[in-house]
Amino acid sequence: MSRLVVQMLERFPLMVPNRELDQYRGFFSAGEVDLYLHVYVPHLPTVKDMVIKGMSDELAQITKDCQIEMQQWLSSNSRAFFDFLVWLQNLAMSRKVDELLAGVKPIEVPLDFWRSVVGVLSSIGDANIASVDQVDLGSFVLSVESDAGTHLLRVQAHPDGSFNCQCPNLPEKSAQLVLQSRSIGAAFKSLQQQVQDLQPFWKQLAEIDAKTWVLDPTEPNLGHTRRQISIETGFSVTVAVDPSDPLALPELSFLGPDSKVGPLESRLRNKQWRVCDESLLASLQEFLGVEFAEAAGAAASQAESQEPMCSVCFAPDALDRTCEMCQGLFHEQCLLQWLQSVPSNRTAFNRIVGQCPLCKQEISCVI
Repeated sequence: MSRLVVQMLERFPLMVPNRELDQYRGFFSAGEVDLYLHVYVPHLPTVKDMVIKGMSDELAQITKDCQIEMQQWLSSNSRAFFDFLVWLQNLAMSRKVDELLAGVKPIEVPLDFWRSVVGVLSSIGDANIASVDQVDLGSFVLSVESDAGTHLLRVQAHPDGSFNCQCPNLPEKSAQLVLQSRSIGAAFKSLQQQVQDLQPFWKQLAEIDAKTWVLDPTEPNLGHTRRQISIETGFSVTVAVDPSDPLALPELSFLGPDSKVGPLESRLRNKQWRVCDESLLASLQEFLGVEFAEAAGAAASQAESQEPMCSVCFAPDALDRTCEMCQGLFHEQCLLQWLQSVPSNRTAFNRIVGQCPLCKQEISCVI
């Protein structure tokens, strides 16, 4: 297979494979004419079970009188795919192309654009190309691997030179730095830099996720910067971590009865922050004078209880609110405190409106 890759790069550099190496799509030259071809080749380096998925009108015109030879290639189990392309190229160069193409409409795929896309992908390297769309020209996904996982950059390039990209699973400010890039290459380099810079941040949150009972988000991803951590039943703290300085004192907000919240808020005002053992989790517990509920123990406790529980504080008593959309149960006061902590909330007359902690649909409380 490596020999095929080298051969393709040397003779057909504008024929681009997908990540699975079972499709090739692009252009090859026949004299002064560039011809477009899209093929499915599941058994590379041979043409076994090969399917022509698309070709330009020019190439269709050139091969129109060679259907027997074409069928022989398509029905072969052992002939080489590279040799098939060489045959096509030689066939096109041997024909009187100008006469054959008289009256054929121009190729619809912009060649200069395709060359620019291939140039970008070549500069980035195969190891960082997650996929190339075999239908939508200019749509591809780039990737960067790190200890925290796989980080993707979804790109849609346009023939006019502009491009759009999405950067999922990065904190919002980091993603904005990537999206502000003026070229695809610069965006990819920015992604690499952000991934490198965010490793300490992801390491600290990974420890919190592994060792504490995280109430929200229920399925954390690499873009989340907040964690609502259970301290004990009916009492939790929301921690907003700064990705650029993950060991700094995070923004803290408490949810629970006043008898529990008051002492910790007083401690927050009066105690000096100190980093312990290069661990945000250890530093938080020392700073607050608490030990967070462990994930395994809390989950087991929740599983053993058959009583309905508040979906915010997880205490079972005196539930007095239900979400009409998902039937989630809450204490009115817990729901109010939750909505007050949601950045996107809004007030209307004497009510506060925001997202339900469970289904994310709109829910409101009297203030």
